[in-house]
Amino acid sequence: IASYGEQEVYADEYLRAYFAPWQNADLSYLDLSLDKVVEFQRATAKKSYYTTEGKLFSREQMNRIAANSVFDMEALPRPGVVLADEDVRVLPTSTPLFISEASAKGARGLLKMDAMQNSTVKPGEPLAVYGATKDGAWLFIATGSVVGWVRTGKVAPVDAEFMDSYLY
Repeated sequence: IASYGEQEVYADEYLRAYFAPWQNADLSYLDLSLDKVVEFQRATAKKSYYTTEGKLFSREQMNRIAANSVFDMEALPRPGVVLADEDVRVLPTSTPLFISEASAKGARGLLKMDAMQNSTVKPGEPLAVYGATKDGAWLFIATGSVVGWVRTGKVAPVDAEFMDSYLY
């Protein structure tokens, strides 16, 4: 069992990470850089994936998703919060994609694990918006623990007054 002093240290570390997107203009708190993120996205889009039916996801569709996800990085991220539970996606698509036909079908005891599902964020979670897809339907965000794409309608911008009242 952690002592009261240890609990205070852990709580401080948690809160520092939780609110990091509002207090850092870069992703260094996640041991990332925007260049690394963009490189990862490009590599992900080049891979082959399978649909829920176990069919190869078309290269044409993946190229459209990749082209839509190319955005101009904003000079400074915009602070915001999540309005409702929201999936954080590796690429801006709601389509579940799988790394193999067997995985897509759940064959041989494999889990049907959507390769595009990165994480989930909860209502009120602080984030920073770094940009949007060309069609404006998705935002590229960072929280205290994850980066990825969320649907635009699930994020609200916040101002300094809101952040100050939320922090204290």
